[in-house]
Amino acid sequence: MSESLRNRSAAIRQYLANVTPAINPVVAHRYSLVAARWEALRLLIDSGNGTARDDQRFSDLGGILRALTKQLGVPTCTDENRGADGIPGLTWPNGFLPGDPERILAADWREAARDW
Repeated sequence: MSESLRNRSAAIRQYLANVTPAINPVVAHRYSLVAARWEALRLLIDSGNGTARDDQRFSDLGGILRALTKQLGVPTCTDENRGADGIPGLTWPNGFLPGDPERILAADWREAARDW
């Protein structure tokens, strides 16, 4: 895992540690590792630099991330309120992971992801 993915994973764990009620730290750790990789692939594909293999890895990681998101019990967007960037079961309508404080600093998830 690259340093940027390790740093992003740690940042995700940090904000998940502040979720109330408290969430399972083992699931949060797994979530943070998968989410960091998923976000990196999402940006790669969104910028037009992904390959067919990246598309498949993104899909596979999305399934794992969706299951972990459900285990954590954090709210996500739905088909009804997904917005332009939301992915039901994975993100908020603005495209950010649930509870991600980066949403306060960046105009959108793409800007935030480029900085990781």
